[in-house]
Amino acid sequence: MSPKKGEELEEIESEGAPIVSDEDRKTVSKIKKRFEEGMDYKASQGYLSQWAEYNMFWEGDQWPTPTKKNKDYPRPVANHFASIIEQKVAGVTYEEPEFYFDPVGNHVIPNFSVYKM
Repeated sequence: MSPKKGEELEEIESEGAPIVSDEDRKTVSKIKKRFEEGMDYKASQGYLSQWAEYNMFWEGDQWPTPTKKNKDYPRPVANHFASIIEQKVAGVTYEEPEFYFDPVGNHVIPNFSVYKM
């Protein structure tokens, strides 16, 4: 039987852990909810179940397990895309990307410095 919400917190706080504010609990709850929603989405798209297969292809393990009939067959693998992908990833992560855009039309840009935050 799992402890109830209040029981779990009382147990933790009695062990000398810092008292957690309601705001922090809400923040943690939001983060946990977003994480679980993300995991549910990945599972619904089949990403989690197919990850091992994708990793095998990346590593060049694309052939079926050898049997007595095909154990002597050649199993050539040349991952031509790996070096291209690694270069692109390195190029994107090396520098902080810059975004340029031009406004469309004759819109007046407001002076936000007059507003108080």
